[in-house]
Amino acid sequence: MNNLRQIFKESLGLVEAEKKEEEKQKTFCYMLYVKKDEENLFSDMQEELDLKGELVESGSFHCTIRYVKTDKSPEKLLDYLKKHDLPTIKAKTTGFALYGKEKETLVVELDSKELHEYFEKINKFLLENDYPKSDFDSFKPHISLTELKNMDKPEWKKDYEKEITFSLHIVTNTDYEEIFRKSSK
Repeated sequence: MNNLRQIFKESLGLVEAEKKEEEKQKTFCYMLYVKKDEENLFSDMQEELDLKGELVESGSFHCTIRYVKTDKSPEKLLDYLKKHDLPTIKAKTTGFALYGKEKETLVVELDSKELHEYFEKINKFLLENDYPKSDFDSFKPHISLTELKNMDKPEWKKDYEKEITFSLHIVTNTDYEEIFRKSSK
């Protein structure tokens, strides 16, 4: 009976799909989200600049603290976050940049001593608990606006310089499903 099931699965291509799913790199991502009442700065930029491509939607503007590629469960991090009061963090928007291998992601760069200190704290915790180091040599806090190949970097306007607040902490799994959510106090 098991042989028949295997033959049936193979005929439908299910075995290869299952293998690919198992081989898929496991990840989790820890992000801080912009306060709801401050998001309009970013959606207004998208509209004013008439941005195309894969736009980040309102409600999704965030700064990634750490993207972790690992087969290891995120439970230690989740336990840590559950047990601690999480900070509200301020940052200042400072300019546009194009990120990615092909410079396809338009971002707003952020300046914040608090963000850097918090990244260092979380990164230290992850490394001390045997999670892999980051793929990036340095932490460059930013908020993505859109992804589009062959994009030119728009001109930065003084009106775009604002202080923003991050107060919602979210962790997602490999499929970007939310596995942790907590607001700062």
